[in-house]
Amino acid sequence: MKKLAVLTLVAVTLAAVAVWLCTVVRGPAGQTDLEREFERMEPNDKELDDFKGDIPLEAAPGKKGKAGGRPDKANAKEEGEDEPAAELTEEEKAEAEAEKIVEEFDALTDKWMETSSGNPPTLAEVDAFVELFRKVPADRKDECIHRALNLIPDENVMLLAGVLMDKGQDPETIDTVFSDILNREEGVKLPVLREVIKDTKHPCWKDAAWILDVTKQLPDE
Repeated sequence: MKKLAVLTLVAVTLAAVAVWLCTVVRGPAGQTDLEREFERMEPNDKELDDFKGDIPLEAAPGKKGKAGGRPDKANAKEEGEDEPAAELTEEEKAEAEAEKIVEEFDALTDKWMETSSGNPPTLAEVDAFVELFRKVPADRKDECIHRALNLIPDENVMLLAGVLMDKGQDPETIDTVFSDILNREEGVKLPVLREVIKDTKHPCWKDAAWILDVTKQLPDE
């Protein structure tokens, strides 16, 4: 019985100590010192903003711009800055030059189409017309000469006659010009035919001589 009383006293004492410890450790708001310490260590919103402001832009995820880690060259490309044009190949250069010549010849054709001074082209102007036509690429000559035949009026037919008399031209081109001149008025084609028969080696000499003979326009000589 005495032993039981001792044990009871010990238990009561331990319980009292436990209650005292809880009272000392917990504050007025019921928080332990440990909880208050954790709360003190947790940063508030202002501290978080200050902390983020100290992070370099290079390290901030999702950031772009001048300090966003993109090279200036990439930024320039994104802004649409033109890159240096690629150098043309030899084939592309040749095509560009050919197109330039065709445009120049068409422009000269347009010039003589619009000329209405009544004066025929001079020999120098005829030579310039023929010389430029020589430079036209072979695969573009047909379109250029047909355009000239359709646009150049009778008063400037000597330009076409210059191409006709250029025996260095392709025979098909010469025949095309000859056929066109034959379809023009008598007063336009006769001087050209008489010029053709002066050269017995001209591809159209026989046809020109026959036409003049049939029409009684063949000179006695």
